[in-house]
Amino acid sequence: MGSRKTNARGKQLQELIKEGFIECVDDDSTTFEKNDYEEKLDWILASQPLISFISNVETHLTIGTLSGHKPLTFDIPTGVQPKPTSPRISLNFKAAKWSKFRIKLDQQLMLWNNDGRFDSTLDIEEYTSFITNSIMVATQEAIPPTQQMNTSYTLSEASKNLIKLKHQAYRRWKKAGNNMDKHQYYNYKVLLTNSLRNDRRNNLNKLMSSLCQKKMYSDAVW
Repeated sequence: MGSRKTNARGKQLQELIKEGFIECVDDDSTTFEKNDYEEKLDWILASQPLISFISNVETHLTIGTLSGHKPLTFDIPTGVQPKPTSPRISLNFKAAKWSKFRIKLDQQLMLWNNDGRFDSTLDIEEYTSFITNSIMVATQEAIPPTQQMNTSYTLSEASKNLIKLKHQAYRRWKKAGNNMDKHQYYNYKVLLTNSLRNDRRNNLNKLMSSLCQKKMYSDAVW
């Protein structure tokens, strides 16, 4: 395959193809033409199953007179797989009926055979699944799902300021091409990533604190 003047790298490529790691599209059209020299130098290489989807391979006329290489075109059918629906459910804890949750959870827990013993890891896994399912049943009974499709968290003033500074540095960099502005842009980008991570952590801590102090430990639940 390729030039009649194959060098060591060409021989290595031939050995790689013989071993079956990659394959080349079977097309004998010459891809290089210069100074009365015409040869098949350019090949389309791919592995399975991608190579089976390549079709309509065409060799075109050279572009200009310096290179001598002819452009290759081919078709590959592509598509986007639908994203599966997220299994996560957002619950409206403010509308939860905690007394009903407790009653339903007690009813579910009473179904467990207390005379059983835990003699293996399978017994422990079975008990863990039972507890989890009991909580899920009580949750479905007493806590309604939220009506909002997407939930967001409040940005801190630091994050808002970093967003503004990042955008300003980006515009200055693209307008003047100054390396200092480029450095500032990437610096603000890193700082903003860390700040947003802190915002998410703080909002999660506030949510958990609210659930623990105002909901789960209240007299209405227990």
